Amino acid sequence: MKSNQQIKDYLFAQKDFALELNLGFPSHYDYLKSIAAFNPANRIHLILFYTDNVNFCLTRADIRYKKGGHLVKPEIIREMYEQTFPLLKENWPLFKTFRFIDVSNTSINEVTPSHLPAWLQDEVLIKHIS
Repeated sequence: MKSNQQIKDYLFAQKDFALELNLGFPSHYDYLKSIAAFNPANRIHLILFYTDNVNFCLTRADIRYKKGGHLVKPEIIREMYEQTFPLLKENWPLFKTFRFIDVSNTSINEVTPSHLPAWLQDEVLIKHIS
């Protein structure tokens, strides 16, 4: 896969890069752990876009598919959606910093301690919000 080779190139060159992952499966964290283990100086910063409405995710995937993108079955989307926070809680030490972005409405809002959406009420994760 071209993107995997590109990431390896960045790692060997010790360059910063961004990577988009859903973080809804353990394999996504295994991949991040391999990046972190490549060089102990590597730091992983998380910017998580999330919504309290799984139907938003289903609609977005359907629109993407109808425009020629890849198909993701609804049951896969639901599984990833339901596993995002349990897996994040298990793997939070992997991340140097956290930023949560609420995309539940038509506007996009960064989560702050004074603006906590319904989907982010977990004490383990809240303490990482600055």
